[in-house]
Amino acid sequence: MPYKGVLPVAPAFSENLEYDTPNDILTKITRNVPEYFDITKQGNTGFWPVGESRVLYNNGFATADSKANLAIVDNGILFNKVKNTDSIGNRFKERIKEAGLVK
Repeated sequence: MPYKGVLPVAPAFSENLEYDTPNDILTKITRNVPEYFDITKQGNTGFWPVGESRVLYNNGFATADSKANLAIVDNGILFNKVKNTDSIGNRFKERIKEAGLVK
């Protein structure tokens, strides 16, 4: 299962994932995201919202005005570049470049 590949590395990202099966993950999502409510209901075809269109947000978003709320960035910085301060990892990357193992 692909999710099993994520579980061992999650602590490296400060995430404690306490899931044993994909169904555990889906159950957690259904509790926290209104649009996914009851997706685990027996007989569901796998589409959500359950019993409605196969297109999520077909009848509007889960906002007060049912519209997507997007922020206008203007000329500001959209993403800040994060400086990597992992000295061991950085040195490792330098060494494999020096050895010609990567470009």
